[in-house]
Amino acid sequence: MAENIALNAVTIGITGMMNAGTLVALGAGSGGITETGGITAGTLMLTTTNADATLGSAANTIASLGTVSLGGGALRLANSGDLAITGPVAAAGGVRLQTLGDLTIAAGGSIGSTASGTAVVLAADGSFSNAAGSSAIKTPNGSWLIYSQAQGSNGAAPTSFSPDGLTGSNYFNDAFNFTTGTLAAQPNSGNRFVFGFQPTLTVTATTQTMTYNGAARADTFSVTGPLLYGDTLATALSGAIRGLTAAKNVGSYVLTGNGLTSDQNYAIAYNPGTVTINPKALNWSVADAASIYGTLATPGAATLSGVVTGDTVAGTVTVSQNATPVSLVFNSTAGTYQESVTGLTGGTASNYVLANTGNHAGALTVNQKVLTWAVADAASVYGSQPSLGAATLTGLVAGDTVMATVTAFNNSNAAITPGPSTAVGGYHEIATALAGARAEHAGVDREYQALLRDREARARQSASAQGRVLALDGLRAEPGYERALAAVLGRDAKSPLGPAPANTDGRFWAGAVPPAPVTDSLAAHVRECPPELAARLALVHCVTADDDRTLAPGEWLVTRGGALR
Repeated sequence: MAENIALNAVTIGITGMMNAGTLVALGAGSGGITETGGITAGTLMLTTTNADATLGSAANTIASLGTVSLGGGALRLANSGDLAITGPVAAAGGVRLQTLGDLTIAAGGSIGSTASGTAVVLAADGSFSNAAGSSAIKTPNGSWLIYSQAQGSNGAAPTSFSPDGLTGSNYFNDAFNFTTGTLAAQPNSGNRFVFGFQPTLTVTATTQTMTYNGAARADTFSVTGPLLYGDTLATALSGAIRGLTAAKNVGSYVLTGNGLTSDQNYAIAYNPGTVTINPKALNWSVADAASIYGTLATPGAATLSGVVTGDTVAGTVTVSQNATPVSLVFNSTAGTYQESVTGLTGGTASNYVLANTGNHAGALTVNQKVLTWAVADAASVYGSQPSLGAATLTGLVAGDTVMATVTAFNNSNAAITPGPSTAVGGYHEIATALAGARAEHAGVDREYQALLRDREARARQSASAQGRVLALDGLRAEPGYERALAAVLGRDAKSPLGPAPANTDGRFWAGAVPPAPVTDSLAAHVRECPPELAARLALVHCVTADDDRTLAPGEWLVTRGGALR
């Protein structure tokens, strides 16, 4: 046939091969254009009057597609090699071009269609490039699809893909069938760059270690894999990832994500990660405590710092002495013990450990038990060896063997050793020490020591009181009442007896007519009492323990232990 072919008719139907070296220009009226035999041309140009042009022969070998104007018609063109779009292509009914080679929109080329839906489909068994910029394809009422693949392989990426200026979203794993002219699936809506291969994005849960805080822990993740042709994570992946929340309690949790989707149809793979929640360290302190030998001591309360609100955790207090744990009993040795928190209990205790530093140990003090004593009166005849009265101790712990040592004292409160030549007279018998298997856990009342120190100073006080007798010199209380007497007298025990001299400052025991003694009067237990003190002592109630009795004006109450009110 001729090198250039131009045909114009109402209807053009080509059934045999049409071979033109440079140009084929076909113009048809309302009947449109069809062909089945194949067209070979450097450039193909098509015109109809609102009619379709369907050139679907696999034998078509067209180097470029020039001006195409089909009015309201549609264009369908199949080609066997590389194809360049060099002129404006306008077909209101839609455009579908497929070529078994590279597809190029040249700088002067463009494609336009006012059809709705997918108005333009371009498919290349090879690379795609656009040199016409953002105006290369116009579909005001619909969208366009551009498919590209490695030549002869729909499972591989094209050698080159340059959509410069065209804006669309990628869509993968949707191969084009060049025999049927269809895609395997309909891509999601919008302008799309479609590919037969499918890249994989791998979502990997982060392996990390956390410290317990009472809340369920959400893991993070990372994404690896190729993001192609301008895609970002924000465009490639959507949805909320699930499966990455660990339980709140201490332990190791293997987490694998799920739930993400891809509008671009990336394949999504999930790799697991391990979240390890470690126990939270708690600081502790233990309050000091005290007890008396013979009673079961209670350790001080433990306080824990750092417990999460709502958790139930308590510290286990261990008592030790010289770094050796001790089990407390009622007769645990008197002394000082260390209190430490050595364990945790409670419903959520497994989520905590004890801190190694920053803690405060408490001290448990088991004090000696104070024993009261009484010594029996004794008598002897001058010239024979006196025997002191037996001492009776009150308050001993059951099972303990403790004895009191009795010492005799003369009227000057000097200790003596009685013998056959001891002067005739009365002597005080006082328990001064303890002996026995557990005597170190008890103490003896030593009221006499306070009186002794006062009496040792009476010479000095007498001089300062112009030679007068001091109140303390004329007093002698029964054993066991010394502390009560000392509490009542106080500092006035050293005041002189008798009226105050003229022009003299100070305190003096001038005396008064003694009233009737009160119930349990201290005066009944003072064997020797100057008359100047009789009135005062008559109005003092002396009891073993304060019983909250009502006191009349001028009355006092004192316990044998020396508590005064």
